[in-house]
Amino acid sequence: MDNGHPLASIGAALPLMEFQPFNRLKEPLQETIWDLALEQAATEFQSLFPEYSRTWAISNRIPYLTYSVPDLPPLALAAIKRLFGGLFRANRKSHSLTSSYVSVMHERGRPCGLALKFVDVFTIRPPTLQQIIGHSPLSNEELRTLAGEEFQTQYPQPIMANYLQQLNEVTLVTNLVVTYEIFEQSNTWKACRDLLTRLPHLRTLYVNIDPRPPPPSHWYLPEWDEDVVELSEIHDGKIKFRWEDFDSFEQGFGEVYRRRIREAGLGSRDWDRAHRTRKCFQNQENWRAEMMDVFLESWEVLSKKGVKCVLVDLCQRR
Repeated sequence: MDNGHPLASIGAALPLMEFQPFNRLKEPLQETIWDLALEQAATEFQSLFPEYSRTWAISNRIPYLTYSVPDLPPLALAAIKRLFGGLFRANRKSHSLTSSYVSVMHERGRPCGLALKFVDVFTIRPPTLQQIIGHSPLSNEELRTLAGEEFQTQYPQPIMANYLQQLNEVTLVTNLVVTYEIFEQSNTWKACRDLLTRLPHLRTLYVNIDPRPPPPSHWYLPEWDEDVVELSEIHDGKIKFRWEDFDSFEQGFGEVYRRRIREAGLGSRDWDRAHRTRKCFQNQENWRAEMMDVFLESWEVLSKKGVKCVLVDLCQRR
């Protein structure tokens, strides 16, 4: 460095800094660094694919689970490998932490599906929640008694072990869709809500306000999938709807639904869009009148756990 430079004397006076090798840092600090790297990778993925939307429909066919989910687009898969591949391979700790962002979901007789847990959404129905209550280490005898179900192992050990592995994988997801009925006042639904508070990575709970019963299990095939359309958020115990009146609802919801149908390669389907818009607005208003107060009473226990809640409608595409 030129001794005549105005910063030369300052640089000479600074002590040399000693950097510790990463593996010698304290474990909490290492974990913080990995978490920051993972959040950065997740943020970059979402900036690259701002319209990315993928919903897993879980069907409980004891003794195994099946999934209906759109294929991961090739460009998105390439980005995941680039952004998260090194974090998977760095060491055991980083592999474990990365698995809470990206991991496989096992399915009998089919290749494992790759779940992007930081953005993918999983639709879970009460029978699957009840099976988790019956068999998961997250549950206990008190919760099983509250659910009022009898859970007996009726299958050979290898089959049951695979089923329990699938149930465990579901408990590790980040974003779940549940039916609004689990916020009703009964012991069974209270047990389901208590279970949700025990899920270690749950960040966002989407509450489907559509009162229609779930489709038959044979509908859960690769050509079927569901999309989440957000209707409102809950902040400080208050619900704020995105579209308060029918005119704004028709414009906003209709546009989202039309885009999702177009992305699925199904054309315009204008009649279906208009019908679904009217039906969903009716669902929203009925839920507001009949269920909102009951929901807010039951929601408090989840809100204390830091779980974000969003009211949604599931638009099914075929």
